[in-house]
Amino acid sequence: MSKLKLYYDLMSQPSRALYMFLKLTKIPFEDKAVALRIGEHKQEAFKKVNPFQLVPVIDEGGFVLTESVAILQYLCSKYNLPEHWYPRKDLRAQAKVNEYLNWQHANTRMNCAMVFRNLVIIPRETKKPVDWEQVDMMKKRVAYVVHHLDKTFLGEKPYLCGSEISIADILCICELMQLNAVHEEQLYETNPNVKAWADRVKNRLNPEFDEAHKIVYRLRDLYKTTIAPSFAKLYINFMFTIISMTTCLLSIIYHYIHDNKSTARKAPMASKGFGTWSLRMKLYYDLMSQPSRAVYIFLKVNNIPFQAIQIAIRNSEHQTTAYEKVTPFQQVPVIDDDGFILTESVAILQYICMKYKLESHWYPLNDTETHARVQEYLNWQHANTRYNGTMLFRILLRLPQETKQPVNKTEAEEYRERNKGVVRHLDQYFLKGKNFLCGSDISIADLLAVCELMQLHVIDEDYVVYQNDRVREWFALVKRRLGPAFDEGHRIVYKVHDLYKSTWKSEIARL
Repeated sequence: MSKLKLYYDLMSQPSRALYMFLKLTKIPFEDKAVALRIGEHKQEAFKKVNPFQLVPVIDEGGFVLTESVAILQYLCSKYNLPEHWYPRKDLRAQAKVNEYLNWQHANTRMNCAMVFRNLVIIPRETKKPVDWEQVDMMKKRVAYVVHHLDKTFLGEKPYLCGSEISIADILCICELMQLNAVHEEQLYETNPNVKAWADRVKNRLNPEFDEAHKIVYRLRDLYKTTIAPSFAKLYINFMFTIISMTTCLLSIIYHYIHDNKSTARKAPMASKGFGTWSLRMKLYYDLMSQPSRAVYIFLKVNNIPFQAIQIAIRNSEHQTTAYEKVTPFQQVPVIDDDGFILTESVAILQYICMKYKLESHWYPLNDTETHARVQEYLNWQHANTRYNGTMLFRILLRLPQETKQPVNKTEAEEYRERNKGVVRHLDQYFLKGKNFLCGSDISIADLLAVCELMQLHVIDEDYVVYQNDRVREWFALVKRRLGPAFDEGHRIVYKVHDLYKSTWKSEIARL
């Protein structure tokens, strides 16, 4: 077996998580440190390894995989690691780990990074003092994260997703440590439950934890003695490369998710493995929500019976006490499967595939590399397909309607270009040599992707998709494979598009 190569930089939170994990599990790897502070990730040699020019990346005998979550899941399966890291036999246990892994992108990861960015990166870029109002706002968002880490994920459990440590805990603690670098660890350590969990995780991971965080400790000392509120130039460049690319993209995802809140209570998790299941699960959804459409269509395509419960976000039904008893995250979609509550569309789709033992092409568990490719896209899409389509939708439609102000044409053009960039990556990376994003047959990755891209149709911007021949052909192929369920799931999208094109577009243009 070829020795695994790890491309990483320890100032990158997910790089630290992966480096530590490989050390903990004693998986041999070839150290390929990438010095982001001097732009090694921008060089042609690294671009040939990862066209996204980000770390971490692994290369195992020519099988190259990006996205830290996908890499960790791949390693757990490939090396048959203990179940607690990433459960493969207990369906509901895996679903809860997947739930956190998808939730963290726009929550733990984005908000902790944004505190750092507002204290360090933005003042350095703008040559202006720290905007303490912005810092306070970001701290409030971290408080939201800590609240859910405490009440929703941990509760009375020792770890985020159960009685033993998982990859969810490793990723989470590495993100929180970004606060330690700027002496803001009190944002999570003042919560006794979260503080006890953090200490438990650090002790469980040491000495590898301290080894992976040595650069964070050095930066913390430098920030305290020399920097605050501005870093020495070398370290600013070092941090900026990593943080700016991800946090800028993820910041608006937060706004979109929380502007479209749908409430929820935490239902007690049933202590079932593969036991008795209810015949009909409940689906809480709104078809103006892209991930809601994906789950709705998927259930229809696979003839899975469900009780459809519409949550009209436009009427603030997500703010009702009744829906607050369904999920604490105030989002759609949510499923209730005989008392087992699951949020996060990706986790829901994965759970459905495994529970109903659907055709393997949807979620290819028995093919490790193809499965890893699906996971790679599912994690990449959060800050790319999903984020950029959402932002253009907001700029062209939602913000003008809400503020009664003209469209910001500069921002609109910026996000058109970003959506074009997404389409290029779909073409040149994901679809390269394949009919579908992750292989020769349709998967849940394709379903989620087309539902996100259809948000561009609402605002008459889907030419971004259609001008690329390969992506246009793939899009049409996916729609055909999904059959009548695709149009049924997008019926409100077609209506809103017609209204936008005939009325709203001209009204907004007059602002």
